[in-house]
Amino acid sequence: MTDSGWQYPGGEPPSGSGPYGAPPPQPPQPPPQPPPASPSGASWGQPGYGGPEPPPPPPQRSWPIVALVGAVVLLVAAIVGVVVTSDSGDDTATDDTTETTESSDTTEEDPDEPDEPSDPGAFVDDEGGYSVTMPDSWAYSSLHGDLSQVGSQMFPDDPAKADLAQQSASALPRAIIFYGVVADEVGDAFVTNVNVNVTSTPGAGDLSYDEFSSQVKQGIGTIGATVTADEPFTLAGTDGVRVEFDYDPSLGASGVQYSAVIDDQLWVVNFASADSDSHTAEFDEIASSFEVTG
Repeated sequence: MTDSGWQYPGGEPPSGSGPYGAPPPQPPQPPPQPPPASPSGASWGQPGYGGPEPPPPPPQRSWPIVALVGAVVLLVAAIVGVVVTSDSGDDTATDDTTETTESSDTTEEDPDEPDEPSDPGAFVDDEGGYSVTMPDSWAYSSLHGDLSQVGSQMFPDDPAKADLAQQSASALPRAIIFYGVVADEVGDAFVTNVNVNVTSTPGAGDLSYDEFSSQVKQGIGTIGATVTADEPFTLAGTDGVRVEFDYDPSLGASGVQYSAVIDDQLWVVNFASADSDSHTAEFDEIASSFEVTG
């Protein structure tokens, strides 16, 4: 289309030229300026047409994902080193702080008190803000503050096992707040064990199942493990994910991890065993009993 302000090069155009005849007289126009030269080697880009700039793409939700991956890596990597060996007894015990008491005179609930677990026989960690029901065949303890007595709390009648459990618990990252083992397996090359971790992950609760499970699996893969299956799982009443994976073949072990974001916190219950298949039902039962009480 002919621009009504266009000037014919060299002066007035001949009468009748152009598709609509001669243009009306125009005020003098400055001589046209040559376009700026493109930098040497610059590639051609789409010319602008005077319209508004397109809106920037929405910000990526990378920050909750980074937190998710970091938390998963921490938990899965920690379990790799938890190997204890012994061939003595199988007594089990729990942390001395597992029981809670209430005054019989209480007539109304304190809003600051933690929720009571559904199972009155559950292990309750008031400081950690969770409860879980553990089978009698497991030895376990919460991990807070001074950990020097964890081994003896787990195995009060077996100094050898207590020492080995102490070594394992002391080696765990402090972000892990619960640790347990199958007592009868202490003495094997790889003892079936569990740990619990909670990490603040604001915004991660908005992730879809596919996004959430993808990041959990990515975290597991980061430490060299291979994910073999995943499916939705309800953890502490919240939609989460259950992931099965194999550790590096040199470890001769596999794992099952249960994860969910609850009130902007990622809760993870992670199991590892040299024979996960034989413990699958037990793992599911323990994870199903897990509740957030804080």
